[in-house]
Amino acid sequence: MTIKSSAIALALAALTAPAALMSAAPAYAQAASESDAKAAAKFIDTLSSEAFAVIRSGSANSPQTRAALNEMLAENFDVNYIGQYLIRRHKKDIDADQYRAYMAVFPTWVVATYTNNLFAFEDSEIRVIRAIPRGARGDVEVFTRIIPKSGSPFDAVWQLRMKGPDDFKIRNLKVSGVNMALTQEQDFNAYIGRNGFDALVALMKKRIS
Repeated sequence: MTIKSSAIALALAALTAPAALMSAAPAYAQAASESDAKAAAKFIDTLSSEAFAVIRSGSANSPQTRAALNEMLAENFDVNYIGQYLIRRHKKDIDADQYRAYMAVFPTWVVATYTNNLFAFEDSEIRVIRAIPRGARGDVEVFTRIIPKSGSPFDAVWQLRMKGPDDFKIRNLKVSGVNMALTQEQDFNAYIGRNGFDALVALMKKRIS
């Protein structure tokens, strides 16, 4: 993956997130059908179109534009699940106050991080190729092609979980075979290993202040 395609992936990923490893089974836990997969494909197509429409009609310096994107990403990504996944190896080592402090700042941090990156790729296009149901918990993978204005196209696979009929949340993104959730988890693990968990939370707070 090129540096540019990696950056686009990070921008689109928010958010950064994965397969079900930590959270309890959702209330709506049944296998996705072919019809559900088609709905998931439409969900990704619509979300990407709406996000880039907001970007192209606004400005990176506009509070209104940024607020619209923040709301869009927060609504459509499984932010709570992603936040838990990224610190799954550290949950046994932190106390309740540390966990609450992290989860209090994570949604704002992750949405702001990818909102910042998205503005660099306003001329990119996302084409949905196909969608496939996975497993018995309402998971769907949506295969897409990212086409930058300059540079080579590359493939991205969105991992979604159904929360109800026609209700999807994005949990992860794989770009050219690279699992973005695992990549972000490794970054968190490395930073915590060098500086400690509290330092990670402090850094996240600083970046959104």
